[in-house]
Amino acid sequence: MSKKITSHKNLSIRWRKDRNCFLLDLRPIGGERQNFDTKAEATQHAKEMFEIFESGKPATEIKPWTVEKGIEHYIANAERRVADPDDNYGPCSFTNQRCHLNNCAKLTIDGLALAKRNIADLDVDFIEQEFWPALKADCNTSVTALNRFGAFRQMIFYCVKRKQISVNVCSIADIKKPNRVDLWHNKVKKSMAKVNP
Repeated sequence: MSKKITSHKNLSIRWRKDRNCFLLDLRPIGGERQNFDTKAEATQHAKEMFEIFESGKPATEIKPWTVEKGIEHYIANAERRVADPDDNYGPCSFTNQRCHLNNCAKLTIDGLALAKRNIADLDVDFIEQEFWPALKADCNTSVTALNRFGAFRQMIFYCVKRKQISVNVCSIADIKKPNRVDLWHNKVKKSMAKVNP
């Protein structure tokens, strides 16, 4: 006999060591299994889904999204894209983007965590003068910084689609991007110099 669901606490949240994440099982209320980086995120999502299950109405969100919340919604959307066979978005792209976005969220700028900033408060000056230099300083190579910036830009674009912000500030920011072709040529020249004819 199945367990009666009377609260969000009846929904199973388990640590998956093989996936390095928490697994929330929404199947008892007609949902799916979903992965979360922290137990707090899984518990919050379980509360929201149980409210929808119980009342039939989605929980209304009145607070503006923080960067952390934007990443959470973007990752959830990306998981749906991976599950869709018609969408050309594979698990490798999903894993890369999730890692890049988690690394971006861990950045601290002027002693404040980027994850706790409101997305609506991010402007072009902040991206050019604060975020991009901090991102470059945090990465080993400029190409890695550019990849992380690209993932962050896609997350901001998703927030524009969800009407959290009016324009994608990352797309209009003027940052000095590394030239991948020049970097590749320099790498080839250095490796050729090591070869002894």
